[in-house]
Amino acid sequence: MDSSCPRSPAPDVSSRPEDWLFLGGGVALDLVNTLRDRAVAPRETLASDADVVMWLVDAGYPVEPTAAPARPALRAEAVALRSAVDALLAPGQKATAEQVQLINTWSRVAPVPQLDEDAPGRLTRPPMTPVEALGAVAAEAVAIVERGELEQIKICSHETCGLRYLDHSRAGRRRWCSMRRCGNRAKAARHAAATRSGRAL
Repeated sequence: MDSSCPRSPAPDVSSRPEDWLFLGGGVALDLVNTLRDRAVAPRETLASDADVVMWLVDAGYPVEPTAAPARPALRAEAVALRSAVDALLAPGQKATAEQVQLINTWSRVAPVPQLDEDAPGRLTRPPMTPVEALGAVAAEAVAIVERGELEQIKICSHETCGLRYLDHSRAGRRRWCSMRRCGNRAKAARHAAATRSGRAL
């Protein structure tokens, strides 16, 4: 690699569960969003294999919180899958053949849905390993493509955010990952700017 080429700075690392935001409209984008603040200074929130397991639990998968990763370097594999899913789904990006193959490989690990034996009209989710749960995340990325929802994926308009989300609004004009979060921050910034402008007159 040419050392004269500019390199993106390595992301800061923060593994606090409160940094995990589930605002993407689906687990595939929620995984992508574990790399926070992409627009300015990328911040990693999956710092270890244990973080990956806990994120999967928080995402709603029936993974035992104390489950062993099941294979070495779970975090590295999760981060590679995250990059591939982002390249596949995010506006303005294009997944490589290798990234598509990676997503397909992971999606084949996803458990097949099972009928609840006590209520056949419902599905049940038996316990998963962390690897199976990551497979389910990959399968959700494939399902987004299958449902024709790529055009509904947007990037938050806040200048410091960068979260990806599915816009399911009726008009398709949603601008923020969350009105409570970035929408209110933008509103407060406009108000502060207007106040400063008024004082300068």
